[in-house]
Amino acid sequence: MTKTIRKYLSYIGLTIIVFTIAFTVRGNDIIELDVKNTVVLRGTIDGVSASDLIHRLLLAESSDSTAIYLVLDSSGGSIVAGSTIVEAIDTMNKPVICIAMFAASMAHAILQACNTRYITPSGVSMIHRARGRFGGQFNDGEVESQLKFWKAFVQRMETRNANRMSLKLEDYKRLAANEFWCEGENCVKSNFVDAIASIRCSAELLKSKYTLYSTRISGVVSGCPLIRNFTKR
Repeated sequence: MTKTIRKYLSYIGLTIIVFTIAFTVRGNDIIELDVKNTVVLRGTIDGVSASDLIHRLLLAESSDSTAIYLVLDSSGGSIVAGSTIVEAIDTMNKPVICIAMFAASMAHAILQACNTRYITPSGVSMIHRARGRFGGQFNDGEVESQLKFWKAFVQRMETRNANRMSLKLEDYKRLAANEFWCEGENCVKSNFVDAIASIRCSAELLKSKYTLYSTRISGVVSGCPLIRNFTKR
């Protein structure tokens, strides 16, 4: 084999490697979001925001879309309010596909309830031990009764999360003990999600706006989850 042929073949091999790397880096799924198939969970999860989100999920379910894309951009919030969202997802007659931009705490639990779990390339997710407080009478009174209730409530949620992540409950609790954070590909490796996906918004979705409701704050936001802050009316 002459030096020229060897040199030519080495160039071909290098080109194949470059294209392979480029495809691997850029080969994530790209999901097109539109006004019919997209619901966004933004901000703190409380009773008001959960009810509003469930209403928007039901509207998406009644549309002619084949699936519902639930984009998560939330640091979490109330376990009780978040559990109502999980229960709503369980009853949907269309697949609910979650895309995590930021899914921490209770938002992570909602992510685990979805039929398919995606995360954006720079998306973040986090789990930690549940926090809460309550009061009442001691000596086998209200405090003990509430503690028993909340421990069972939280363990049921953690067991469900652990099962979806293919973890033993003890391993899940160990991860959550001092917070466990992951981003993008590391979330895939930790089985927080199934795969990475990039998102883009249709022109119609980009033009759409709606009022975001919660107990603490309300405002007008873009229908496109890539525009993350409040916008003008």
